[in-house]
Amino acid sequence: MKHNLSLVLILTLAVVTLFGQSTSFVAKTDANKVLEGSYVQVSFILENGNGSRFKPPSFKGFQVVSGPSTSNSTTIVNGRRSQTMSYTYGLQPTAVGRFTIEPATMVVNGKKMTTNSLIIEVVKGSKKQGVDNQQVFVKMELTDSIAYVGQQIIVDYKLYTQLDVRSIDFTTEQKYDGFYSEQLKRERSNYTREIIGDQEYHVKSISKMALFPQQTGTYDLDPASIKLGIATEGRSRSFFFSAQLKPMLTIANGAR
Repeated sequence: MKHNLSLVLILTLAVVTLFGQSTSFVAKTDANKVLEGSYVQVSFILENGNGSRFKPPSFKGFQVVSGPSTSNSTTIVNGRRSQTMSYTYGLQPTAVGRFTIEPATMVVNGKKMTTNSLIIEVVKGSKKQGVDNQQVFVKMELTDSIAYVGQQIIVDYKLYTQLDVRSIDFTTEQKYDGFYSEQLKRERSNYTREIIGDQEYHVKSISKMALFPQQTGTYDLDPASIKLGIATEGRSRSFFFSAQLKPMLTIANGAR
């Protein structure tokens, strides 16, 4: 009997671990501000639930150019299982203005669930390329420019590009005088989009450092030299038919 009781307890714990995740149904977008004639991606994501009868919004102000594309995935981390289902649309704005993507609905575990709404601004673009004709550059951003001794500051190197960047290499080892520094683990992430002036860029974090001031004072962070590999239109004649890469050197300006 003791053996059976233990088995029931183990199974019960397994069920709690497997199904103890909270259920959510949310709407996400890769850009909250886009240029006229560009596009935006909107996804409706269900996590840890059994869904049916999905109903998208009307997408007023946009034309659906792709989708819905659906995906399902299940992950198990440390015995905890999570399940994700998503519906993704590619939308192209039909006019300039500020538009609301209304909530989507779905029946989840027998109950109706509704996502959040999204606000997307569409602005007029320009025919000229980039900020000061820069199609690709890297910015160094700080979480804070003033800190106490021992307080963590994050230095984030962000790539802004209108080109197809295939490789990224820091050509110099960064020195952070006056700080204890630690490289943060790089997480895989998709590009987001930002508008600077009247130009649209694909943006991605390429490196993050955690800095801890060791003494009081004012310090300058040196610029970072970064070598980028830009894919060209031509194709190499190698066995794998990989894209030819054109090297480009860019500098992430230092900060204080």
